[in-house]
Amino acid sequence: MEVFMHLILCNTHETIQFAAEELKKYLQKISFSSIQILPATVENLKNSKVAGISLGTADDLIHLSSDVKSSNIDDAFEIKIHSGSGYLCGSNPRSVLFAVYALLRGLGYDWPNPQTEIYLPKSDLKLDELHFHQSQKAATRHRGIVLEGANSADNVLDIIRWMPKLYYNSYFIQFQTPYYFFANWYLHAENSYLSPQSFSEKDAIRIKNAIELELKKRDLLYHAVGHAWTSESIGIKGLGWNPESISLTSWQQEHLALINGQRQLFNDITLNTNLCYSHPESAELFANQVLKYMQANPDTDFLHIWLADGYNNICECPNCTSILPSDQYIDILNHLDHVLTEHNIPVKLVFLVYYDLLWAPQTQRLHHPERFVLMFAPISRTFESSYADISNIPAPHDYQRNQIAIPHSVEENLSYLKEWQKTFSGDSFVFDYPLGRAHYGDPGYLKIARTIYHDIRSLSKLGLNGYLSCQEQRCFFPHALPNYLMGRTLWDNTLSFEEICQEFFLHSYGQQGLDLIPLLEKISYTFNTDYWNRVIDHYQPWYGQQLAIVKELATTLDHLVQSNLAGIAEASCRNNHTYFTNWQTLSYLPEYIRLLSICLAAKADGNDPAANEALKGFRHYVQKHEYNLQSSLDVFRVLNLAHLYIELEKPNAEFS
Repeated sequence: MEVFMHLILCNTHETIQFAAEELKKYLQKISFSSIQILPATVENLKNSKVAGISLGTADDLIHLSSDVKSSNIDDAFEIKIHSGSGYLCGSNPRSVLFAVYALLRGLGYDWPNPQTEIYLPKSDLKLDELHFHQSQKAATRHRGIVLEGANSADNVLDIIRWMPKLYYNSYFIQFQTPYYFFANWYLHAENSYLSPQSFSEKDAIRIKNAIELELKKRDLLYHAVGHAWTSESIGIKGLGWNPESISLTSWQQEHLALINGQRQLFNDITLNTNLCYSHPESAELFANQVLKYMQANPDTDFLHIWLADGYNNICECPNCTSILPSDQYIDILNHLDHVLTEHNIPVKLVFLVYYDLLWAPQTQRLHHPERFVLMFAPISRTFESSYADISNIPAPHDYQRNQIAIPHSVEENLSYLKEWQKTFSGDSFVFDYPLGRAHYGDPGYLKIARTIYHDIRSLSKLGLNGYLSCQEQRCFFPHALPNYLMGRTLWDNTLSFEEICQEFFLHSYGQQGLDLIPLLEKISYTFNTDYWNRVIDHYQPWYGQQLAIVKELATTLDHLVQSNLAGIAEASCRNNHTYFTNWQTLSYLPEYIRLLSICLAAKADGNDPAANEALKGFRHYVQKHEYNLQSSLDVFRVLNLAHLYIELEKPNAEFS
């Protein structure tokens, strides 16, 4: 076949090679023309008699019109193509890949979720007549997704392949070994209808290695660990939040936090157990564990250094009580910085503002703040309002060791951030949870999407330079608007909510998808994320009354979905597979919200026996259909949270 276009590689980086392969694949699909990838040699450039597009970084091609502070971290690109020839230039290899997807989006492609793509041509494409100019710079530095939930390997790999199409630049694998997030899928911990598969720590490591290869291929920034440094420092594995019966040595016990006169695992959960940070060996043990990890994992870009999870689990010995936990934390961070510097390890260290560490240090400061990134993690916040809704920010409460009350309002959470920002003015981002818990309290997904949108648009005024979403990887039921909108807004915060929303529904479902927006919005605003997240008390008769309309909404939605599925089955068009797949996923929502509303209404009315009986029907429905919704709905997580947050009865074995 005659070659119609050359893609010329101005850099040997594997991500630029991959970007060229992606561009070739998609252009050949729609132009039916042969495209060849060539290295940028003088001979190739001189002898080329066809259109050519060069791909490279600013060091290879031109000075970008958009200035960036750090070319390795900050993303910007420029596309200039005239009559089929020109260049795609990025601030780094990852940004070249972003430029490829931006060009393809400009030609009519879109990727509404990890499973589907769409092509809506704006005109017939002739490669030698291709004209496209665009220059963009990311609105925020940190744009990432965090591994949570119960997942297969493919669930995570699909997310990573989708992320750069929406301009996400970071992925975070929690724990040294992410066993927990895969074992809960392969062992089918909340679904007895599925047979458990064998799954080991070695299997988790193999999956982690496969993830790392995909991240490297796309030059995505790699965030790692966070949890379990405390227990791992004294030789106790931290793989998850399950209680364990562990026989401790006297040496290990000596290093644990003293609480109520005892040094033991906090509620038998290693991950939630702090050390006695005034112990003379604690900082060194911690540093040795971090150093060992970095020597084995040198490709880590951002290493998260967290203390134990949970709250009110801080050491009460006389030496520890004389100083705030955050002051001890800063001492540990400074020591880590010193040790890593001695070993010429330049990794960025991420420290968190979370639970007992919400209270800013009083006496200690970071010696080299340029190495560090502040991560604000308001895990207990409401999602019924956004950062855009804040009024007056109050003064934070005084710290009461092991007696803290976690803050729920946006304003109170921000009061602690403001105090930290008085002590640290370096790089920072928010680590937020709308798709980790609260989204199950909004089965229409429109209200939570609006909150995400307004949160992101408010980041700069809060002094935050990005957003990492601590979330399930299977959070696309009933649809993927929240993650789609998140990526698009983190890249370009000038887009309106309505613009993104209409684009998403049109590209996911076809023209009739626009009819879904008002109906899903009504479903969203009938449910309450604060109720699901246990931000408000469970006895709420008004909420039970409000949920009475769900049955009617479910019937209306079912009619709309079924009529569109029938119409698509009879029609013939290029994007039918995408439309049918997305309508099919949505077809499970009417019964899902009907059963969920019965359960929540009974709970809100104070009728726990009826709520638990209704939960059996809901549980049976989601378990029965888990394979049909495998990539979209995390059944382990929704049922686990129903037991934990709504305080619904744990099932007997036959219902587990």
